[in-house]
Amino acid sequence: MPEETVGYVRLQWTCRQCGTINPGPEKKCQGCGSAQPEDQAFELPDQQEIVTEEADLKRLVVGPDVHCGFCGARNPADDKVCMQCGAPLSEGTARQAGVVVGAAQLDARPDIACPFCGAMNPAKSTKCKNCGGSLAGSKSQSQPQLPADLDAGKKGLGAIAVSAIILACVALVGGIIFLSQTSEQIGIVKEVKWEQNIAVEELGPVAYEGWYGEIPSGVQIGSCAEKYRYTSSESVPGAKKVCGTAYVKDEGQGYGKMLQDCEYEVYDDWCEYTVNEWRVIRSEKAFGNNPLPYWPEITLGAGQREGKRSGAYEVIFLSNDKAYTYSINDLNTFKEYEPGSKWKLSISKLGAVTSVDK
Repeated sequence: MPEETVGYVRLQWTCRQCGTINPGPEKKCQGCGSAQPEDQAFELPDQQEIVTEEADLKRLVVGPDVHCGFCGARNPADDKVCMQCGAPLSEGTARQAGVVVGAAQLDARPDIACPFCGAMNPAKSTKCKNCGGSLAGSKSQSQPQLPADLDAGKKGLGAIAVSAIILACVALVGGIIFLSQTSEQIGIVKEVKWEQNIAVEELGPVAYEGWYGEIPSGVQIGSCAEKYRYTSSESVPGAKKVCGTAYVKDEGQGYGKMLQDCEYEVYDDWCEYTVNEWRVIRSEKAFGNNPLPYWPEITLGAGQREGKRSGAYEVIFLSNDKAYTYSINDLNTFKEYEPGSKWKLSISKLGAVTSVDK
């Protein structure tokens, strides 16, 4: 699914020394003056705004900031020497870029209360406008972690479940092996049963549905309606663009690139149409319990013809005072089972005849 850029937003970082939340482009803490460490990650504010200022956009072009290899100070990527110690930045380390920092949130958020003086501040504020206190404690908290004992309990239950599944599989395999075992017995044909069918077909209109471009030529097309057909990663004329939740990737200089994964739903005409073709309208049957099956007589009307012939045959064996039924699909094979003839039967543990031999 291709990524589409929505725009760029300012990130933020939280000072490890004093807890002050600082705008991403700031290289030093606004609360205590501490420099942002190389391993200090940027964060996504609860409320974001697409940056449009020319100065911000210019900083985005030069790439991730570089931390000086001598003093650790953070510098713009296009600087040649460190702004703090003057050392050449060729020995520095560029900040990591491309990490997803969270889902985008462009809708307005409610104001937040300062944890120190209670004053209400805009959701995007990092410091209280009344007392200057950090608003870090008022930001939305991450999902709570499971207590250690509960987590351990869940792991224990998981192990029990796995053991139960293994035991069930072993039991299933053992059951299959047991049921697949057979015993050999001599059976006498006690009775035979049969049923033979002839389908009667008639030529007439048959209703179908399909995509307009795939309908055979020369048929009668009825009503059509637009319907979803497939999803494309590329833009297609008339397609509906569908995008997922926007997310933000760290660009390495205090800004994040807001992206969306988008695809295109393609719609097409789905139509009803009719085709004249042969279809089964009824089935004539004949049945009996003698060893001489016959086909039923059929009467054909105008525009009708004889269709497929089919048959079902059963042989009932008597063995050790028990009756066993054996099904056959072939007429010629069925004729071999004359009443009173003896056969060698393979009987499964469930009492079914699995094979018959002379």
